[in-house]
Amino acid sequence: MFLENELQVCDDFSQIKSEQPRFQIASGTILASEYPTKLQNYDKDAYLPKVDWRNLSSEELQLLKCTSTEVGNKKIGEWIGIVRIPQNILGYFNELNELSKGGNIEPLRKSIEDNHYRSAIGITSKWVQKTFSQDINEPLEGGFIFIGGGNKVTLTYATGPRYIGLHVDSFYQVPLEKRSLSPNRICINLGAGDRFLYFINLGLVKIQQKIKGYKSLRN
Repeated sequence: MFLENELQVCDDFSQIKSEQPRFQIASGTILASEYPTKLQNYDKDAYLPKVDWRNLSSEELQLLKCTSTEVGNKKIGEWIGIVRIPQNILGYFNELNELSKGGNIEPLRKSIEDNHYRSAIGITSKWVQKTFSQDINEPLEGGFIFIGGGNKVTLTYATGPRYIGLHVDSFYQVPLEKRSLSPNRICINLGAGDRFLYFINLGLVKIQQKIKGYKSLRN
């Protein structure tokens, strides 16, 4: 598989030392309905990464990773930052963390309406802005998204509880060609299990170009 040099990830801020690889790559995507094992509550058009995960080669890592020094020369939308949130901030979410271990989403949905958690999101946002030396006047949104275990991706309640799989973030409704300029958003891992970030390291414009090229070839 050919990995292109576009969207990069900075893992330096996390200061996590792990014997296991921090990054893996799959060969593409697959419809949830065609997954090797039967999945429940997915949209009929939901896509997931294929299950043929492998470690990246040294050349691929160079393309995918960037350092905390290099991000200073990058624009919003060109990189993803991974950080370790301090325990004194995570402490604001302790109750949610405990509720998440029960596997029942309804108590979680009711709890997040509390002003305590809205305030906690604001505190977290300010810490992230300071960590990344970000302009405090630049929007940085935070909210709650429920993630299941295993390969489940983003649970939504728009038309009942269901998983939508890999998707384009349309929170700010920015036109596709300018989507990379959307304000930043934060995502915190709460719960008893590991959290994995699935993403395609291409901007939407590049993805759109590839889809158009693929359709042209088929026609």
